[in-house]
Amino acid sequence: FMINIGHATGYDLEYLGEMVRQRVFDKSGIKLEWEIKRLGIFMPGREVRPFQGATTE
Repeated sequence: FMINIGHATGYDLEYLGEMVRQRVFDKSGIKLEWEIKRLGIFMPGREVRPFQGATTE
């Protein structure tokens, strides 16, 4: 779980999640999948791209 108890933005949490997915994949070859649906509109230039090993919906 990721819980924002400070001033993180949705972008910050999304970026952290993708960084974790990348590191897990790099170290183990396991592709973690998000179990959430992303809602909303991202600000131009603030979209978080899935890491290279990711599968997308």
